[in-house]
Amino acid sequence: FYAARPRSAFYEPVTRTVAEFVKTHKGRYAMGAGAGIAAFETGAEFVRLDGMAQDKKMIDFLGAQTDLTNVFKHYGVNYYVAVNPTSADKTCYSAREPVQNRFGGMSDWLCAAPVFEKQATPKIRIGIFQIDENGKAY
Repeated sequence: FYAARPRSAFYEPVTRTVAEFVKTHKGRYAMGAGAGIAAFETGAEFVRLDGMAQDKKMIDFLGAQTDLTNVFKHYGVNYYVAVNPTSADKTCYSAREPVQNRFGGMSDWLCAAPVFEKQATPKIRIGIFQIDENGKAY
């Protein structure tokens, strides 16, 4: 007997963790996969960086492999939600969206520490970065 978990089950602990932060930090959030569920559950505004249901401009950004800084600035993002953010030295973190796309998409460096970081599950760590009006983490 094989029991399959729905894909949305992966996002439950992610959404629960993001919701902790959203409760006390109003603003526009950007996130890749899972942004739709997070927006529904938290009531916050999320920019979907995976391009699935954002708008035509996001598809253009993805196709041009635009730096995330420019995408954040265009959409007026206040916070970027990263799943398992990586950094060699805890000074700058690499960001890539959509994470699943190995041959394109958007990327950038976030040279600031997350303003919120929490282990959602043993394998999933959430980092939320504050973004300024120029699209840079600070």
